[in-house]
This record gives sequence, C-alpha cells and structure tokens, in this order.
Amino acid sequence: MSLRSKRVVFEKVFAEFRQDLEKMFNFSGLDRVSGMKMYQYPFKSRLLYKLVYDMCTAAPRPHTEKLFNAIADFLNDYTIQIRESILDHDDVVSAYAREWKHYSQSVKHDHDEKYIA
Repeated sequence: MSLRSKRVVFEKVFAEFRQDLEKMFNFSGLDRVSGMKMYQYPFKSRLLYKLVYDMCTAAPRPHTEKLFNAIADFLNDYTIQIRESILDHDDVVSAYAREWKHYSQSVKHDHDEKYIA
C-alpha cells in the first residue's frame, strides 16, 4: 500500500465503501466484505481502511468533508430505516430488543476487530 496521495474519484470509491458498510450494518455477506470474513482475516479488513485513507489523502484536494457527510447521510438513512422497521411491528418492544441485540453484536465485532488487527 502506497502512502502517497493519488487522484481519487470520490463517487466511485465511496460507492465501494458504502456497499461494505451496508453489508456490515445488515449482517449480510460478511464473508464478502472486501472479499473476506473480517474477523477471520483482519489484514483484508484493512482494505476498508485503505478506501478511507485514499479518500482522506486524495490529491489535489482531500475528500474528508464529502466522506464525513456521506457517512452521516448513510447513518441517518439507516437509522430511519431501522426505526420504521421497529414501528411496523405489533410488538414494538420485541422488535426493539432484536435491533438492540443486532447493535450489540456489531459493537462487539468492532471491539474484537481492534484487538485482532
């Protein structure tokens, strides 16, 4: 991995990054996030970090603000989707508990990933 700044087409690189975000947040295709199970092959999970690094160090001007806004938009859309999913259920408490468990597993995965890498 080169640390030199390079030209990056934000829309193209973020589209790839967003696909992996969606897979992680939806627990779908975790074996295909950047081609590997992240917890099993932590060195491959660095491909996600490389995408972020490339966007943040792009030449001639970094895409940091665009990246921040795009991630914020993704998270906003995701939370709205989850809220609507919870409110559509007859048993809101059970639906909320299921989503909380999902969130807890995500946090645990992120926490474990820090110690593996």
